[in-house]
Amino acid sequence: MLTTSNQMPCVLCRWLPLETKQSMSDYVRILRDSDLTLNPAGKNVECYRIYEAMAVGSVPVIEDTTVSATCGTPTSNSHLRVLRLLKQFEAPVIYISDWHELLSILQREQLMTSADVIARRINIVRWYQKFRRKMRDVFVRVIGSKFFGSHY
Repeated sequence: MLTTSNQMPCVLCRWLPLETKQSMSDYVRILRDSDLTLNPAGKNVECYRIYEAMAVGSVPVIEDTTVSATCGTPTSNSHLRVLRLLKQFEAPVIYISDWHELLSILQREQLMTSADVIARRINIVRWYQKFRRKMRDVFVRVIGSKFFGSHY
């Protein structure tokens, strides 16, 4: 294995999975216990965390931004495709353009009743299940038509 000067594994040189059953269990528990899941943009705005959060009823708070020129520029129109499916299917998420908005979101959260929070969590899980079925059906239809023709 490649190492750095302090003998730590060089993760940048070679990908090493660091996930364990315990860390995965902890991650899922934390998502389940969270009413909101923060999703700051990294190399890409859209990430697994958004969908993992919805699967357990946590509301993703998503930074609605284009993160680099490769993700789209106003002249290419690809910036319009960022989070396109979530927006098209009206995902029950919270979009923010600046993290300074988080304080007002947290203040609104404090005003919610337990019944409202539970109802929202149920709504998010149901929305996500329906969304997954729609995406599966589209995928199967596209693959079927590409490989088996219009008769599929």
